[in-house]
Amino acid sequence: MDRTYTRDAWMHRNDGSRATHRPLVLTAEHNGQLVADLVGEWATAHGQPFDLTLTGPAGGHWSHRCGATQLCLDAVKFAQIPYGRATGHGVALSQLVPF
Repeated sequence: MDRTYTRDAWMHRNDGSRATHRPLVLTAEHNGQLVADLVGEWATAHGQPFDLTLTGPAGGHWSHRCGATQLCLDAVKFAQIPYGRATGHGVALSQLVPF
């Protein structure tokens, strides 16, 4: 409950920011932790090799197994993909994660 509720509220905050054309203020400490947790669950769910770089204040770098396809995108955009709010192509970007 704590993970799903927190992620859902975070995603609605992102939606609200887009809908009202107001800037989304992100920090590595708070938002980065939410994204890191999501990356961990996403990686476990698909189990494929990846080398993922997420940009922006909530971003970071994660990899699993050498020689994996490199992915680079904005952290918020990445979060929208496994939540079903955006589509992604390539290594496991079609994998949904309970958000």
